[in-house]
Amino acid sequence: KFLDGRYMMYAGDADRTAGASEVNASDLSRWTRDNGKFGLYLPADFNLDGEVNALDKIVWTINNGLFSAVKF
Repeated sequence: KFLDGRYMMYAGDADRTAGASEVNASDLSRWTRDNGKFGLYLPADFNLDGEVNALDKIVWTINNGLFSAVKF
């Protein structure tokens, strides 16, 4: 939670397992499978630009290992 009351989740959780959000190797596997697809908002499109590419892998790399208790 930010001091101004906003909440956030870390980008990179492609498999959206039940419960809280965790960015880990299983999300990279999803990115690997979808890499090169465009014109779609897929779970591995971590920056939400409609393409799964190296820019999304950079987002995953930065957030790999991070965890959020925000439930969805």
